[in-house]
Amino acid sequence: MLVVDDEPLVRRALRRELGASYLVLEASGPTDALALVERHAGKLVAVVSDLAMREGRDAGLALLTEVAGRHPQMARILVSGTLGGSRVRDGVVHATIAKPWRRGEIAAAIERARAG
Repeated sequence: MLVVDDEPLVRRALRRELGASYLVLEASGPTDALALVERHAGKLVAVVSDLAMREGRDAGLALLTEVAGRHPQMARILVSGTLGGSRVRDGVVHATIAKPWRRGEIAAAIERARAG
């Protein structure tokens, strides 16, 4: 499981939320995230990414689009405080979750995505 957010506190919260069920890797942005995806592709089951990061307003969506093209079997979850349905492309993102998320909401979305 890879969590991607440019805010360390959010990454820490995601790690606490998901760490009981998954081994959680962290990235502070899309460039580091893609490197980790390639390095751990056979082991990662999901990428959970913030939508807006320092790299741009839709940096998380661009990241998940790239992941979908390279590794379509990975669950792709978008998390944001500024979700806009128009930014979500069918087939790229399995679920969109607004910050603050409810306990268990992200894990449930990952499991639904993995179940197909």
